[in-house]
Amino acid sequence: MLRFNAFAHPGISPSLVNNIDDLVHYGADNSKNKLVYQDSEISRYEITVDKHTYEYDFNQYGFRNKWNLDNNKPNIGFFGCSFTLGEFVAQDKIFSTLVTRQTGHNDFNFGLSGAGIERTAQVFAVANRVIDLEYAVITLPDWHRILYLNNDANGIFYLNLIHTSNYNKKIDEIRKILYSFDNEYFIHQAIRNINWIIDVAEKYSVKILLSSWEDSTSKLIDDVFPAYSIGRYEMHDRSLDQIHPGPVSHENYAKKIIKYISAN
Repeated sequence: MLRFNAFAHPGISPSLVNNIDDLVHYGADNSKNKLVYQDSEISRYEITVDKHTYEYDFNQYGFRNKWNLDNNKPNIGFFGCSFTLGEFVAQDKIFSTLVTRQTGHNDFNFGLSGAGIERTAQVFAVANRVIDLEYAVITLPDWHRILYLNNDANGIFYLNLIHTSNYNKKIDEIRKILYSFDNEYFIHQAIRNINWIIDVAEKYSVKILLSSWEDSTSKLIDDVFPAYSIGRYEMHDRSLDQIHPGPVSHENYAKKIIKYISAN
């Protein structure tokens, strides 16, 4: 018999997040990465992805760079996957930094490597419970990154199924079933989670800008959510791994975001 009190955890249910310290349950887990520097505000980790190594500064909540929680500037949050994190791009050249340098907002980068649309919606929901945002820029990935609430001897936690091949026999079977579904299933999930984002934004009076670097998700946003769309995040160059956007792409995307913020 399931004991549902085991699921009553802020890392499982966003409604249980009551203070900013609970954000640690949604940030990156760097326990397996090499710590190369640490002070009272950041921890610098050396991270290797597909044989490419880079160093990133993370705050105490597991998100990129230090946050300024004590100033009078309006806050802007940036949500999404590694494209928002700025994988293999220096902190001062990623689009979140470039935008806030121009607009004068206080920058909160909530980008997480590998995050799907549902995980992005979760993080957006919890962030708004503890941080007063004026704007949120939400850059979504493709719709095939599915969250699965796993419950085994290692505890109860979310797995991103697209990145969990050979986890165990049960998960492999679940992956096989889910990824046999047609696109309508994934479109439904994407629309449901984007509506969750919009509902949260309306509740907390946050102005949201939606975009995607992936063609199908970008078209979905344009056609179904045109009031929030700022168009696709275009790739003009690539970073060290030749997969993620480079500094020129970040700069051009930042200009697009600044244009929309300045017009409102």
